[in-house]
Amino acid sequence: MPFKKALIQLIGWVLFLGIANYLATYAYPADGFTLKFSWITYFIFSFLTLSALCFAKLLVMIDNKRNLTTVVFGILSFRFLFTLFYFGIYFLIVKPEGKFFVVPFMLMFAYYLIVENVYLLKYADYVYKKAQANN
Repeated sequence: MPFKKALIQLIGWVLFLGIANYLATYAYPADGFTLKFSWITYFIFSFLTLSALCFAKLLVMIDNKRNLTTVVFGILSFRFLFTLFYFGIYFLIVKPEGKFFVVPFMLMFAYYLIVENVYLLKYADYVYKKAQANN
């Protein structure tokens, strides 16, 4: 899938999750920490997901023969480590009393992991096919 199409669809999924997050956080009674953590997580994950696709595009522009699938898994590994770091720092600083704040975090992590995987791999497949056609 071309970059522009992948980016537009990815933005659509990010907006969909924002609406779902809004409905879920205000429909379910939660404390202020959970609401704040949910929105902070949404914005950070949205930024990471969109920047990962843009980073993949930048790497293709630099070297179009690059194996983008390896880069995708590198990006996902970085994202996982960053997520663990972010979660740990939040837990140590805020020290939430309840355990409910983990639920929106894990749901968003799973959602963004799936969506980011799908669109990065679709873009990587497009780049690979385009490079094979040029050779």
